[in-house]
Amino acid sequence: MANIKLASTAGFCWGVKRAIDLTLEASNGKTETVYTFGPLIHNPQIINLLESKNIRVKKDVDDMTGGEIIIRTHGISPKQRSLIKEKGIHITDATCPLVAKVQAMIKKYSHKGYAIVIVGSADHAEVVGLKGFATTPVHIISKAEEVAPLPNYKDVFVCAQTTQNVEGYSTIVKLLGEKYENLVVGDTICDATTDRQGEVIALAREVEAMVVVGGKESANTARLASIAEERGLPTFLIETQDELNLEQLSRFENIGVTAGASTPKWVIDDVVTKLSQLKPLDRPWSFKIRSATGFMVKSELYLSLGAVAMTYANMMVMMMEPSLHLFGIAFCAILSTYLLNQLLRPEEFKRSHIRKYNYLIEHRRTFKTIAISSAVLGAILSFTAKPVIGGIYAILLLFGGTYGVNRPAFEKLFGKFSRLKSIPASKDFFVGLAWGIVTVAIPYIAFGKGAYFILPFAITFMMAYVRAVLLDLQDIYSDRMMGKEVLPILMGEKKSVTTIYGVLITGLVFLTGFLLSGGLLSSVAPYYLGIAYLLGFTFFHQKWGGSSKFNFFLDTHYFVMALSALLIR
Repeated sequence: MANIKLASTAGFCWGVKRAIDLTLEASNGKTETVYTFGPLIHNPQIINLLESKNIRVKKDVDDMTGGEIIIRTHGISPKQRSLIKEKGIHITDATCPLVAKVQAMIKKYSHKGYAIVIVGSADHAEVVGLKGFATTPVHIISKAEEVAPLPNYKDVFVCAQTTQNVEGYSTIVKLLGEKYENLVVGDTICDATTDRQGEVIALAREVEAMVVVGGKESANTARLASIAEERGLPTFLIETQDELNLEQLSRFENIGVTAGASTPKWVIDDVVTKLSQLKPLDRPWSFKIRSATGFMVKSELYLSLGAVAMTYANMMVMMMEPSLHLFGIAFCAILSTYLLNQLLRPEEFKRSHIRKYNYLIEHRRTFKTIAISSAVLGAILSFTAKPVIGGIYAILLLFGGTYGVNRPAFEKLFGKFSRLKSIPASKDFFVGLAWGIVTVAIPYIAFGKGAYFILPFAITFMMAYVRAVLLDLQDIYSDRMMGKEVLPILMGEKKSVTTIYGVLITGLVFLTGFLLSGGLLSSVAPYYLGIAYLLGFTFFHQKWGGSSKFNFFLDTHYFVMALSALLIR
């Protein structure tokens, strides 16, 4: 099996992530089309996803009057900005702050009478915009050989396109210093570019081939590929995993993977996943185990078994006898609602979870069969337990399975909130509520009594809520596009992590209060273990990328709780 080495700097830079966040914020809640002035970033996958959210590319504003337009990361010239304002178009400026800094430097030195030299690609959007800030002679060069023909000037300011090759820029600056007596050098290559290029150079010493992931129009991606090629490495520049030629790559034992600043992490993850298929023909047991685990997680079967484990732990705390009947209801309720929620809104699911969406489409018939079968079986089990449980199950299936689906019948009454998904930060709250109903309320109603109810329901709600927020954070770390129905988008990542710790600590306070009021430690030990597990997971693994491994180890806390309840019983 090939050894895959992924560059730690691969993926969105902060400027790109900022631009996407600003764009999604600008389009949120709008029915009319929002435009970007040229492609927001040079990545076709992201552009396609933005188009699915009614955010489209405009090459010019000739046919626009009013409306809204987003300035892309590369920025625009003052002349273009004035034209947009004259047409009464509202501007959302997503120009990378580092690009804006270079624009300001050119403006400053041009006003002082300096000639301007820009090192970069003359036809690149960033360079076209930078050129517009100069009122003195401006020259754009990209090679060392282009220095000699430049005119003689007294004062010269040189800067680089922010994604320029670091080594190439240094060489050109040295030659310019020999040519011009008064040369001011702008340190304008962004740190993200410097770090990426430096890591590729270091990685090139350790691998036999390099895979560079990014848009074909992305200048910084192309430069990463050229750096690898200059060091004699066979280099494969691709946009998606579909372009990988495993037969060509199979002759290499050590393969490096890097990506441009506009490449989302989920695209990189897909490439790494496909490269991991470079394996011996006999398919070792480790690969088979990973494949089986991946299916269990992506099909929601592992999570549904986790619901059974949580139901068992709660029933032990409530001092109830285990019931296969109730375990079946919990299993079917979680499995059917999660799968139906994905199957009933495939295009919307694609926007935020394209990697899982592809897996869903590949196994669509299987998942559809599982979803319908589990929904029907769960309904039978629920109604045979008690009619009221059957009613609760039906409501869960209706609202949980169609969480992101618009309900025309409710539109007049609730307006834009006719979809539960439209309610800000609603997703994580409703997930916690549903788990409390499935694993606590239904068993309590079935038995008609229980030693406790409020404590198990509160702890279950908290743990399910924390799980949902952790998955939201994972989606954001994987550069997926989320809406305001999730907490991290509404509050920000740091505040969301703080909220997770706050919720878990509150759970510990509740449990401690229970003990101080005379409760037995043995009866709530599963909850202590579950909360401790989630605290540790949040601290150590919250930034694991979009992989089945993250979900697998996150959901294992249910089984830890069930096992402890079994041992204590």
